[in-house]
Amino acid sequence: MRERLQWGLPFEQMVASVIGKDYNFSNFLDLYLSRMALSPPSPCLGIKEFLQAANDNAIPVLVLSSSHSRLMNYDLKVLGLDSLLTWTLGSDQVTHHKPDPAVVPEVLGKIGFKGSATDSVVFIGDSLSDYRAAKDQALFCAVLSGTTTASEFIAAGVSKSRIASNLHEAIPIIFRSNMQKNKCMAIEQLLGEYLPLDNMYPLVNWIETTDGILVPTAEHAYMADRFTDKAVRKQIAHARKEPSDTDLFGDGTASKTLAHHYIDHGAELIAKTDEQRIALMKEVVRKKMLANPDILELLLSTGDKDIFEGNSRGDRLWGVDPIGSTNGRNEMGRILMGLRQELTRQ
Repeated sequence: MRERLQWGLPFEQMVASVIGKDYNFSNFLDLYLSRMALSPPSPCLGIKEFLQAANDNAIPVLVLSSSHSRLMNYDLKVLGLDSLLTWTLGSDQVTHHKPDPAVVPEVLGKIGFKGSATDSVVFIGDSLSDYRAAKDQALFCAVLSGTTTASEFIAAGVSKSRIASNLHEAIPIIFRSNMQKNKCMAIEQLLGEYLPLDNMYPLVNWIETTDGILVPTAEHAYMADRFTDKAVRKQIAHARKEPSDTDLFGDGTASKTLAHHYIDHGAELIAKTDEQRIALMKEVVRKKMLANPDILELLLSTGDKDIFEGNSRGDRLWGVDPIGSTNGRNEMGRILMGLRQELTRQ
């Protein structure tokens, strides 16, 4: 019973409260780890599905534990979950601890988070101490994987709609909470006033390909610079719409169509992997912004808004589909937000 009353304290404090302070914690930790190896941990229900869903939707996940970082990281590695997490922090790595509300800004500061946690952070917990730490600082989702019951969470002030039996059931709650909270803050498509942020948008000040050819859209530069053959790069850079075509994006579409023709016929690519394509795209968009101050000003004017390249064509690498969801990696949105932060400091 005594051990139960101390559960939830930082690990070192919990051990001291149970066996007394006259012991060597480092030696105890080594012994504890050796005993853990004899009894492998079991994952809580839905954890793998939840982390995979977060990764698929490009949502970073941080685990803050009352356990010691060595014990926590050992468990995560054994369970094969370590690669699905963005950050982990044990009780030995923070100054404040749950239910102290100061733990939230401390943890967010450690990972370099800037902005309002109440607008963009969801705190998932299975105890009232978790809720008290997160209250009024972040959205809270209760999971009934601990000893706290749903009725206890509701009595403390947690909405019934934000209580899940397990982490798998928490998936729609988390994603819905993020979208509802950020909907008024988000740019869901590169349309209307944000149309110039689209790669297809015709530029006033053209930008250069790696071969020094001036092109009218970022799409031209990106598509041309993907290929090893200089002659192919030149053709794509010079691709233009038909004179009768009145589509604003006609020139960009012409370059994209020609590039995909060469890809379909086996032309050799420089940027083959997603990572290489993303790196190339970022450099092209940076060129576009630096050459066109009006578009850069538009980007900077978006402030802290989340930017999504929402589409209905199934593109979940560069954007999200359907529009208004988080179903996709949204790499174009990430590039724009990253450059916004980078160029704001200059």
